[in-house]
Amino acid sequence: MRSKWRSERIEQRVADVLSSIDAIDEFLAGYDFDAYVRDRKTQSAVERQLLIISEGMTRLTELEQDLPEERRFESRFPHVDVYQIRGMGNRVRHEYRYVNASIIWDTAKGRDLKDLRAALLEGYPSTSSG
Repeated sequence: MRSKWRSERIEQRVADVLSSIDAIDEFLAGYDFDAYVRDRKTQSAVERQLLIISEGMTRLTELEQDLPEERRFESRFPHVDVYQIRGMGNRVRHEYRYVNASIIWDTAKGRDLKDLRAALLEGYPSTSSG
């Protein structure tokens, strides 16, 4: 029973993270960096989704703690820096006054979220974001 519960919780966290990545893509469609910096609502929306991604990955790693190490996300996908993802959330959450828009933009538009999405879809194929 516990295994089924854990699997369902993991799948929910994966779905939450994938949904937030999709939301960020939607929010930034058609934006360049200058437009992003001028749009406080979009900045807030993107930061909110990054918080969800950070929290989702934190909970995912916690749920996997009693799995054999080779089955954990961090071991299977070492190119995805879960520690950095968690750190981004902590920065936005606790040091919000010092959040750098260009770092948020680079995270949102660069390889980080694309790599995370690909790894989640590969690692948890029964989960989809739609």
